[in-house]
Amino acid sequence: MKTIGKHINNALKKELRGIPVVASFATTANDRKTCQMEYYNLEIVTSVGYRVKSEHDTQFRIWANKILKEHLLEGYTINQQIQIKQLTDLKNTIKFLSHVIEQKELTPNEANGLLQVITDYTYDLNSLDKHVYQQLQIETTTILTHI
Repeated sequence: MKTIGKHINNALKKELRGIPVVASFATTANDRKTCQMEYYNLEIVTSVGYRVKSEHDTQFRIWANKILKEHLLEGYTINQQIQIKQLTDLKNTIKFLSHVIEQKELTPNEANGLLQVITDYTYDLNSLDKHVYQQLQIETTTILTHI
């Protein structure tokens, strides 16, 4: 840990002068206690990653270079965890809806409600997908009226 601190100080002195590299956020731990955690930005993480000499850090550099190269060539980076969660959520929703349909005959109101849930979910899923691929555009807005 002492060595990491030395690398951080050197990076701050040499290439990251004047750039904010750390932010403190309150975080809730598994035991439900809140504590302040420091989060470092990408610049300091990669700077330290290139200074440290170990097998683990070599693997970090290989990974970081791969991600940066993909981003530069493709113009975006896909968060695979979000995609996996989207797919899992979609599967769970479909499973739930098919279970509801199998369990009882739906009234017209229930069927309409179910179709509305599917429609809303599909819209949200498409919007999230467009956001991930940086294609999200606001097409229309609604005016809220106070009752």
